[in-house]
Amino acid sequence: MPYTKHHILQILICSAAIGAIAALFSSISDRYDVEVVQGFDAPPLYRLATTEQPLIIPLPQGEKAISGIVVYAGNNITAKNQLDVQVQNAEGESVAKKSRQSTYYKQDGLPAMHIFLQKKRSSKKEQLFLSIKPYAEQELAFIATPEQHVVYSLIYKEPVSSATKQGVLVGTALAFSLLLLHYVQIREKWQWVGAALIICVFSILATLPYLYRLGDWGIYDWDYRHSLSHIYQTTIREYHQFPFWNPYICGGTAGLGDPEFAIVTPSFLLQFIFGVENGTGIALSLGFGITGLGMLFLARSLKLGVLPALTSAIICAFSSALLLKATEGHTTIIFAYMWVPWVFWAWLRAKPLLCGIFLTFALLQGGIYILSYTFIAFAALCVLSPNKRKAHTTTIYAGAWMIGLSAFQLIPSLFWVREFPDTAFVGSAYTFTNQWDIFFGRYLQNMYVLQNQVSRWHEYGAYIGYGVLALVLLGISYVRTSRTVRMLLVGIIASLTLSSLGPFFEPFLNSMQFLPRSNISRLVLFTVLCGSLIAGFGMKKLMFTLSKRYRFIAIIIVGFIAIDLMSINYPIAQEGFAIPQVTEHISPAPWPLAHSTEQYEIRHNGSDIPRTYAAILKGYGTSSFCSVIGPKSAVTTGEYIQPKQNVQTKLTSWSPNTIVFDYDSPNETDITVNTNYAKGWQTSHGHILKTNPLLTVHVPAGKSEVKVQYQPPGFILGSILSLATLIVGIILVFAARPSSN
Repeated sequence: MPYTKHHILQILICSAAIGAIAALFSSISDRYDVEVVQGFDAPPLYRLATTEQPLIIPLPQGEKAISGIVVYAGNNITAKNQLDVQVQNAEGESVAKKSRQSTYYKQDGLPAMHIFLQKKRSSKKEQLFLSIKPYAEQELAFIATPEQHVVYSLIYKEPVSSATKQGVLVGTALAFSLLLLHYVQIREKWQWVGAALIICVFSILATLPYLYRLGDWGIYDWDYRHSLSHIYQTTIREYHQFPFWNPYICGGTAGLGDPEFAIVTPSFLLQFIFGVENGTGIALSLGFGITGLGMLFLARSLKLGVLPALTSAIICAFSSALLLKATEGHTTIIFAYMWVPWVFWAWLRAKPLLCGIFLTFALLQGGIYILSYTFIAFAALCVLSPNKRKAHTTTIYAGAWMIGLSAFQLIPSLFWVREFPDTAFVGSAYTFTNQWDIFFGRYLQNMYVLQNQVSRWHEYGAYIGYGVLALVLLGISYVRTSRTVRMLLVGIIASLTLSSLGPFFEPFLNSMQFLPRSNISRLVLFTVLCGSLIAGFGMKKLMFTLSKRYRFIAIIIVGFIAIDLMSINYPIAQEGFAIPQVTEHISPAPWPLAHSTEQYEIRHNGSDIPRTYAAILKGYGTSSFCSVIGPKSAVTTGEYIQPKQNVQTKLTSWSPNTIVFDYDSPNETDITVNTNYAKGWQTSHGHILKTNPLLTVHVPAGKSEVKVQYQPPGFILGSILSLATLIVGIILVFAARPSSN
């Protein structure tokens, strides 16, 4: 079918609209710089503000327009306080008023209230005063210096960052690729292929800040994750062992038995091939691509067309929920979540073996949190599904396949959790009244936005924007006619409720030490997944409602969403790897192992960022961070082999899993090895004492060689079960293939 003048006109209108949207996002800044004007060194005092006696702060005169002010408040000020905030001139006339307000806690426990101002009229030359007072009859305390000067900072609007402009450029390219796919005249099968290619290409473009980094190393949890990856690679490359034991972290902890152990994975393979830092960037691109492709397949199985399915995939893969966690270094969340759309796709197609394989992939990525949320979703699906027998059968069989295939890691992990229960419960802030901030606030990773916010914004934020909201509302119009939309809506309500009421569930979760229970706010990922599918239904409704001549409007809307998401994702991603390497000289660790508490911290964006990875690269162990589930460090700074008096020892061989030493003792004695004890240590001579925090071998009198080796409890049983399950699965796959005849 040849192109008509209507097609040309539609393409021109789409192109102009996309260009205008890109220009809009490239010119409007939503980033602010905070400049401290009055600080304090001594312990803080307080100044009170009441309705009759407001707090008056003289503002400095300058060339830059003030966008807001930060005051550091006493604990009696919360987000619920209604404040009358005005900027006045010397005559008492109001020249600016409060536009919006958010309260969050900064470091050292100081509540910092950000007050943004909406201008009326002012002159840069006139002296201005900030007036703050409560509407109700109450006293509010603000932190002040001993001289009673109020501690405050000024907020200035920053120009649009280069990262934002780069994100807008990528979003614009994505929008034009959708335009091309929509108007190119090919068969539907090839349109789906084109949609998959778009997801693959833009997964790379969306994660370019992780590939071309501002710095060398990552922030916060990346220090731990890169350290683990280097340790496991060293165990495999240099010692030719599978990392059953990790002697470098916290005095010694589980390798394979760690529930978040992630070696039999694509991400570790990429790090192993390309190096820890470069492999991480490639793995993140792969993770976002797999997430997007999974959503594309899932949306297609729900009878959505190419553009609605692409809409769902773009929202789920490129909302800030995943980018924030990637920037923080939550690899076990990112790389496990990427299999969740595939899990539900296989479940809907009633393929329990395939569903079990994807569940296994998620588990092997250390995805204990994601899997626990997924099984909650399965329970809901079994209740809501019209074919309950089929739903129950698929769920049970898929779970059985997952248990069998992952048993070589799952069973040792269960033994480990039984020996070292999770006592490091981390709660979540109450967010039920902060949904605007979570889904529509364009906040970066290191920001504190909520009252009593426990962790940084990566545990809460899930920016989707108003374009997605419009599509979700349109998709809900199917609620009467589509059981799928009703189930997705239930998923949104349930996940949103659970994720936002963390303090309410804290007493219950605090007693469940056998469950992955910290930061229940992470359930917002499933809110985004369900919401992106409903948005796909909304796009389907829009395209059905519009006549064929006006369906180009749908392209403009998806283009707006793509540019909107990319414009915030690039600044978020750019924060992830902005830390320089340690430049000071670090001597290599003495053989076989020495432990260090040095973190080599560096100040970045107002926080001290650890660089313990530098010590790990030199062969040191560290007590600076520990696995969530495991023993506390009991190691000392003494010799690695620590005999009692009149006992001679010599360390002859060492590797992470195996320690060999000779001893000569006139009497039976105890010999301590400077690594933590856990069940699974075995000795060739004497026996292991199970009461000491350090590995201790009781040996008889005489002279002999002792070989101490660690093997996770349950590993042999789990390996046999995994191998048997794999063989059965292969037989069933080949048996199900049609005969060549």
